[in-house]
Amino acid sequence: MHRKNRRNFAGLSGVALSILVLALWMSPAAWAQGFKLKVNWTATSGAMSPLWVAMEKGHFARNGLDVEFTHITSSSKAIQTMIAGDIVFTTMDPQTVIQANSQGTDVRMVVAITNRFAFSLMVQPEITKPEDLKGKSIGITRYGSSTHTATLYLLREWGLEKDVKLLQFQEVPAILAGLVAKQIQGGTVSPPTNSRARKQGFRELVNLGVDGPEYPSVAVGTRKSFIDANGDVVRRFVRSYSEGLQTFKSSASVGMEVIKKYTRVEDPSILEDAYNQFARYISDVPYVSVKGMEAIIAELAEKDPKVRGAKPEEFMDMSFVRELENQGFYKKR
Repeated sequence: MHRKNRRNFAGLSGVALSILVLALWMSPAAWAQGFKLKVNWTATSGAMSPLWVAMEKGHFARNGLDVEFTHITSSSKAIQTMIAGDIVFTTMDPQTVIQANSQGTDVRMVVAITNRFAFSLMVQPEITKPEDLKGKSIGITRYGSSTHTATLYLLREWGLEKDVKLLQFQEVPAILAGLVAKQIQGGTVSPPTNSRARKQGFRELVNLGVDGPEYPSVAVGTRKSFIDANGDVVRRFVRSYSEGLQTFKSSASVGMEVIKKYTRVEDPSILEDAYNQFARYISDVPYVSVKGMEAIIAELAEKDPKVRGAKPEEFMDMSFVRELENQGFYKKR
């Protein structure tokens, strides 16, 4: 630094210097650099579309966030990675969030993606009713994933918990490959994979997005400690997600574009079907359903005493969504 500049800085009071540093930080150049975040998406599913749109259409960048995507394929593993400090935000299964908190973590959901199970149970053509699955195998991605949660829900409803074997395939498209190879008799998959499976002749035994309960299935969250220390970063993240959500909902072409890129599906009819399904399933105003969370807590409390008496609010922070709603943000569409 030149001698003249050193004298100028030396002459500033502590308060004045702080103001100067803040002004530099808020300058367009500093803002453009953004706050660096590593964000994980878990599933090769159209449920990730608002995040994908926020990345591809520059919503994160315009809100001062320098986002790097990573892809860890189950909620439980992603949450472990987040607790280790390797990622900041991740998509997650709300049931896994409750279980993680019962083990002493501080995970909080900040936006909901779907408050219904956005999955279909696709089966071999000869399977015509749930009882036909006795003694058979169903494919999921991983234990602790949303596909796992959705499958367990169905098996409980049908009284088949002890009669069906679950096999892990890591990724949703790999479940369809398992069906094709007849390694499994059923598979829990999301759009666009359910569309591909129907086109290949597999039977849709149930579509939980249409016939299932109000049950939070996919959300995005981070650690409470991060929220407490970086509230404005979380605010910008939730706004970026919400802008991606609105772009996705208002533009089928953009929606199909990101689904095509990240799922590598080329068939226009399958892409259109996947977009139409998730345009319905993904929440317009991304609150996590309190009613749905109460149902999950009651279900888990039957086996885990640590969950008994828990309240939905303990596992989520909806203040950032509420702030945007109060500003009229979600009425812009």
